Amino acid sequence: MATKDKDLISRRLTAIKAASAAQFDAPEAARPSRNKRASERQTVYRFARLVLPDRSVVNCIMKDVSTGGAKIVLEGNIAMPQRVLLKVDQTGQTKRARVAWQNETEVGLQFIAEPGAEQQP
Repeated sequence: MATKDKDLISRRLTAIKAASAAQFDAPEAARPSRNKRASERQTVYRFARLVLPDRSVVNCIMKDVSTGGAKIVLEGNIAMPQRVLLKVDQTGQTKRARVAWQNETEVGLQFIAEPGAEQQP
């Protein structure tokens, strides 16, 4: 296996570990408010990519998803722009989203409804 592949696998495994760890050490104000969600979340661990407005791509892991949005974990602490395009590797789905909140490597996305588009997670 090439060194480049090993590095990529190592970074992704690190991101998965961070995604599955509880956030007990985060201050109360930094945690997203659970009562703002309009729909029920489903826990998932799917590889995904964010396409930024400048067309750069950021690898991430989708930790949970609902019809209204998703929580993702980034491979590093990267400042997110206001709007992104989420591409889920496993399903091939693409969703336009607004960044609702960011806490270091965790990001909350709110899906942007597109006229005539289906809103399945």
